[in-house]
Amino acid sequence: MPNLHRITDLPISLRTAISQPLPLDPSDSVQTAVYRLRVSRIAVLPVLDGDRLVGLFSLRDLMQHSAGAAPGPDMMLAPVAKIAHAPQLWLPTTFSPTEAMDALLRSGLEAAPVGDGAGTYFGMVSLADLLTTPGTPPRPLRIGGMATPFGVYLTDGSRQAGAGNLALAATGALLFVLILLATGLVTVVAAAVDSVTGLRLTAAIALMTAQAAPRGGSAFALIAVQAVVVLTFLTMMHLTRLAAFHGAEHQAVHAVERGEPLVESIVQRMPLAHPRCGTNLMTAAMLFTALTEALSHLPTITVTGAASIAALSTLASWRTLGTQIQLRFTTRRPRHREIVSGIRAAQQLVEQYGASQPARATVLRRIWCAGVLQTAAGMLTAAMLANGVLWLGHLVRL
Repeated sequence: MPNLHRITDLPISLRTAISQPLPLDPSDSVQTAVYRLRVSRIAVLPVLDGDRLVGLFSLRDLMQHSAGAAPGPDMMLAPVAKIAHAPQLWLPTTFSPTEAMDALLRSGLEAAPVGDGAGTYFGMVSLADLLTTPGTPPRPLRIGGMATPFGVYLTDGSRQAGAGNLALAATGALLFVLILLATGLVTVVAAAVDSVTGLRLTAAIALMTAQAAPRGGSAFALIAVQAVVVLTFLTMMHLTRLAAFHGAEHQAVHAVERGEPLVESIVQRMPLAHPRCGTNLMTAAMLFTALTEALSHLPTITVTGAASIAALSTLASWRTLGTQIQLRFTTRRPRHREIVSGIRAAQQLVEQYGASQPARATVLRRIWCAGVLQTAAGMLTAAMLANGVLWLGHLVRL
């Protein structure tokens, strides 16, 4: 193994760029070397005899040794020392990261050892090491989140960052209020249309809370009214700040998952839509329900057939339609304050992730971090308050 304690002698700036890939022993087989290249994040592996570098191994060496053909079994079992090449470049310990990058670019190499040229080996430095911001902390591979009226909430399934649980409950309350307002507005407009045209749109709205299943023309009228209510709700949501926080949440999630720096100019460039957004699931559920309901009332289609056609149609279009709904309704371009909220939540989550020990979250913890329970509690609380206001108004009239 290399004499790793000597790394403390290196300049601080170059020390932050050095990496320690798992070294090869000269007697290791080529097959073992190829496997380690596969799981390593560097394209060149050091071959060490004790703490002395005796060569470097790369797939280019292997292909050159086999004259560009697929290596045979004998070559794969040969010792790696027969194929490894001598270093073409040593990066001196006195080099700064800029000097090291210039040397790599001039030589056309992707990586080179750091040492004194006499075999004293400190580690490897690659272009990727030099281009990565020193001290960049590890990040969760997949994260989720929610927009709240008070900022962006993010989670990796076991940690929570950004807006708190009360803010998630406020999201549920706000969504309930928007649904209530959308239904009321559509009801008022439908009543006005009924008074002028003689149609019975308000009757279709009444069916939305009826226990009996509608039939014939009433069923199609109900579907149309529900679509208008949903469209009104989405339009109202787009006008609120919640949509801007939703956009900032998506952009922050994209930045973390892509490994981008969490700075405003870069996060602003991230896409507004995200494939794992709950809007896509909502779209799939509404599309399947509406298609099943509509098709089941056609005289030539059975209920099973309607559900099958609706399922196939939903599978073919829900992601595309969900993305369009995200872009046009549930998100909008965030401004400075919303973007800062997303960046702050992302930074908190990354810091928590880097400071905590790896552990698998329990099912209950993942459910809690998803924020669904808090949002549902907020919706239920708002519904109870609304019913209380209606009940109090009824008592006043009496």
